[in-house]
Amino acid sequence: MSNLAALKSKIGDDMFQRLDKEANKEVGLAKQMPLLEEVSQKQKFYIQRDWLGDLLQECELFEDKKLKIMPTEVVDLLFRCKMLYAAGSEMEYRQRTGGWDFNSPVVSAIHWTDKSQPIEAMIEQALDSLNKDVRERSLLIRLNSFVSAQPQNLIAVQSFFNTLFQSLRLPMEAFIVGESLIESHKKWEPYGKHTAEAASDFYQSPSIAFKTLGSQHYCFWRSAFFARTFLNLLRIGSFIHPGQIEFGREVKIEPPYHPVFLGTHSHGCFVWNEDKKAPWAKVPDGSLFLSFGYRGFSPMWLDRRTFSRLTQFMTEQKPVFTSLENPWVARSIDDVVPALDILSSAVQIPDLGAKILLIYTCLEHLFVPSGTRTNQKHFIIGGLNALRPSFLPWFEKLYTLRCDYAHRGFVIRSDETIALTIQSAGNALNLLLAKLTVP
Repeated sequence: MSNLAALKSKIGDDMFQRLDKEANKEVGLAKQMPLLEEVSQKQKFYIQRDWLGDLLQECELFEDKKLKIMPTEVVDLLFRCKMLYAAGSEMEYRQRTGGWDFNSPVVSAIHWTDKSQPIEAMIEQALDSLNKDVRERSLLIRLNSFVSAQPQNLIAVQSFFNTLFQSLRLPMEAFIVGESLIESHKKWEPYGKHTAEAASDFYQSPSIAFKTLGSQHYCFWRSAFFARTFLNLLRIGSFIHPGQIEFGREVKIEPPYHPVFLGTHSHGCFVWNEDKKAPWAKVPDGSLFLSFGYRGFSPMWLDRRTFSRLTQFMTEQKPVFTSLENPWVARSIDDVVPALDILSSAVQIPDLGAKILLIYTCLEHLFVPSGTRTNQKHFIIGGLNALRPSFLPWFEKLYTLRCDYAHRGFVIRSDETIALTIQSAGNALNLLLAKLTVP
């Protein structure tokens, strides 16, 4: 069976026609682009639309069918094949498809000199190249803004992550201590320099990586979902079960590094525009700073005194990771990812009252129907009655504090308010887990 026939048999003719329609639309838009800028007379290159947000249902189906490629890659493939026959010259073809990105298996498979072939043959050739690109990759996320009690404690941090990933049965690795990574580095690059500095640079340590099998785009997005979820839960867990708090230590606030694939000798660049994206589309942020509502920011303190609690906490969140087996389903996109994003922001923001307000917003997200503008509290109470009636007294305390903050603009920092805030973050996460158990 041909690659094209196999794809159509798995996703169905209707689904393929929807992808083909997107490709035709892209060809029409690319053809409207002038080939020269009027002022500078320089060649222009077409920038494709970001189709992913419009193809979430298609992504869900591809995952259900256990395809290790993305529907966006199929649209890109069809677009490039169609443009080959719509362009009048090779230069026009390159300009209207975006340039010479030969790192892409699809781009490298489509040649202007093959234009004499039928388009079906070109699509088959490009699909074959895309399928051959399916392999195991590890997405690397650099960590920053955390401290340890002693330098040698980094070995314990490495062991903590190793044990945690094994207990969660997640295909993740941690690269914390350069010297312990030398032997692993030798396997990747047997003829290079094998020093602690070289290994640290190769793994961009301290860092974590998520390993998965698929095309490049498939590996990126699947890994991004799981890595972002893990990092958000780690921040929330470290707020609920804090280690040593050291006030006055400055934290350098940085935008996230764009993740890179391990072994590609690429180094991630700073990403500044993640606030323009929906939560599911943001890159995993390896910044682990935590705030405690006093004297600005405090870095996360990772030491062996908190590892057992954090391990237990993360193990209890297995239903969250299970919900991401198909990360493109509506429950993941609309419930899990935004809720964790809100709670992660809540535990990091410095103002104590803002933490309370964000946690309350998380409850609204979980229980208030979209578009509702009044009586939000009643929907939250209804959700609590259905899932956790014992949480009602806690919610009344939270709601009172939320109203006080909204009306007065501040919350007095006290042991009681801090305890309530920590309890509220845990209860909000507990309610998310409870909601995930409801069919």
